[in-house]
Order: sequence, then C-alpha cells, then structure tokens
Amino acid sequence: MNKKFSAFGQSESVSAINGKSKIAATLNAQQFFTENNVNGYFSKKLFIAFGLSLSDSEAEHFENLLKFMSQGCSINNIVKPTFDKNNGIEMLWFKIRLTNATINLRIPHTDELMNLVKDFQLGKFYVNVTLAELQEECQELAIKL
Repeated sequence: MNKKFSAFGQSESVSAINGKSKIAATLNAQQFFTENNVNGYFSKKLFIAFGLSLSDSEAEHFENLLKFMSQGCSINNIVKPTFDKNNGIEMLWFKIRLTNATINLRIPHTDELMNLVKDFQLGKFYVNVTLAELQEECQELAIKL
C-alpha cells in the first residue's frame, strides 16, 4: 500500500485486485448473453453482428481469447482501445501469458468485450465457454435474421 492512500486502509476491492478473493461464478454460453442473464455481456443480435464484422484473423484471435480465458491464462496488460494505424479502427490488444510464451491477440473494440475482459481480470468469474458454444446459442436467432 502506498503512502498517499494508506489513510483509506485496504478495502474489499483491493483484496479482489490482489487476488485474495475467490472466483464467484462460472460464465457459460447461456450466461454470456443478456437475453438469459441481466449481467450478461452481449445480446445475441449484437454478438452475431460483431462476429460477422470480424476478419478471418480477428475471428481466430477472438476464438483464441475465449480458449485462453477458459484455460485460466492471464491477460498481462491493461486492455484499452487504441486506433489501428492502417485502417483507423479502434482495436483491443491482448497479451496472453502462457507457461513458455506470450501470445498477442488483436480484436476490434466493443464496450461489451472490454467489460468481459475487465471482469475476467478482476476474477469475477471463471470462463467455461467456446466460440462454437456461443454460436450454437445464437443459432435460432441467426436463422431468423
């Protein structure tokens, strides 16, 4: 604790940030969507639009992000949107720490994705979902569109 903020003491949120709290829940495909969970991250319609807007490499990076989060890998940077120099699109860059490597992932920015990653970094939940499961959950809506 630094001197400037020592008067405040250590709060519960500081304990959570320092990794002293337990993971509260598991996030699965149903809980991921706002139609099934008021605290979900994407509506199914927005998720389909997001997925369709991704390039092949961005879709692969998003799938890998979910995979690495499900494996409990650390996201080793403060995730914030930055503009891509080539096309001017706001992007999120992720540094995923593996045992013997660091993987960089690049995915277009959405507030929903930012909230998902921030909550994951704070240890609010354990991720147990794949891209295929999310796509399956959206399948009925995708047929209607």
